[in-house]
Amino acid sequence: MRVIGLMSGTSMDGLDAALANFEWDDGAVVMSPLRHVERPWPDEVRARLERLAGRRLTREGVLVITAQSHRTQERNRADALDRLADAHLALAGPLAKQAGQDIFEVDVHFLHACRRR
Repeated sequence: MRVIGLMSGTSMDGLDAALANFEWDDGAVVMSPLRHVERPWPDEVRARLERLAGRRLTREGVLVITAQSHRTQERNRADALDRLADAHLALAGPLAKQAGQDIFEVDVHFLHACRRR
């Protein structure tokens, strides 16, 4: 089974993606890494994020993503996570292509979202 994992955590360094193959071997799961890419935020994007983040950027460089377009906290949280997911999914196709795979041949796409506050 081929799996793409996408994550950024909450740090301001950028986005990461990995493609791996998983197989059963005599009752054990064997993982074979196929490809990994890191996409750091461009300097101008990082500077803009830091400027826009203001107090939402912690001393440790963690960005707290918020959304306030909706009336409920639940819908705002979903909106913020959707925007983060869109940034991650933009890496999936190029990652699969670099590994010589068609994105539609990948069995699972996994997004590791940041922790909630």
